[in-house]
Amino acid sequence: MKRLHPMTALACWLGVMVLAVLLALVYVVHSVHVSDARLDAAHLAGMAQGATMCPGGR
Repeated sequence: MKRLHPMTALACWLGVMVLAVLLALVYVVHSVHVSDARLDAAHLAGMAQGATMCPGGR
């Protein structure tokens, strides 16, 4: 059996950690994007309700 390089385990561990950090970053960016969409929807709903409450505006 061929012996592995002594740094093989470290390289594999670092690769897994980089992948985990990348997936966490994708999750955070996606959740911020989704919450921005919810915030925009809530803002537009509030603006529509305000427009019905104050008919004298624009």
